[in-house]
Amino acid sequence: MRGKRVRRFCVLGAAALVAGAATNVLVAWAFVIWGPFPPGLGISISSPSWRGRVPPEWPTVPKSKYECSVWGLTTSNAMSDAPDGTDWSEFTVSSGWPFRSMRYFYSSSSTSNPAVRNFLLPEGIETPRWIPMWEPRWERGLLPTAAKFPEFVAGSAFYAALFVAIGVGVQRLRRVVRITRGRCIACNYDLSGIPDADLCPECGAVRWKDERVLRTG
Repeated sequence: MRGKRVRRFCVLGAAALVAGAATNVLVAWAFVIWGPFPPGLGISISSPSWRGRVPPEWPTVPKSKYECSVWGLTTSNAMSDAPDGTDWSEFTVSSGWPFRSMRYFYSSSSTSNPAVRNFLLPEGIETPRWIPMWEPRWERGLLPTAAKFPEFVAGSAFYAALFVAIGVGVQRLRRVVRITRGRCIACNYDLSGIPDADLCPECGAVRWKDERVLRTG
């Protein structure tokens, strides 16, 4: 019996973690699709740097970088340019709640000819066209696919704990309702006609020890 309970606990815990991770991703996507985007560039970063690896022809560090945050979203824009008209930019969006768990970015470079612009492979997938958007913007064209650590782990654990708490609460409520109605807490068999039985005659479950207290108030 003890081994069965341990296995059940492990299975339910793993299911809660998977559900928490999936919910974490969906919440991050929801903020990108429907959440408010920062209205401007935001605050300037004193020591700017590129988010990740950049092509060798790019400057070592950007000239400027700005970050702006609203509820569930943080945007970062790093930029640099050269006297010959070449410019480089890297745009990053981090989303999620209660932590910014997911991220996408794309980088681009251009020359003095506005028609020539090179885009690097972004971290993200294209937002399906059938998803309605309250405020269509070019930033909503990608859904983040890169997890941020440890934020992703913390966010997934948060939602997993929330699912466990809801499940335990529903189970306790169902148990109390069945006891107050004189039914078996395991199979819902009507025990009103056999108040002194220690076991349920239908499934053999042990009757709740505080059943009479709950039933009599």
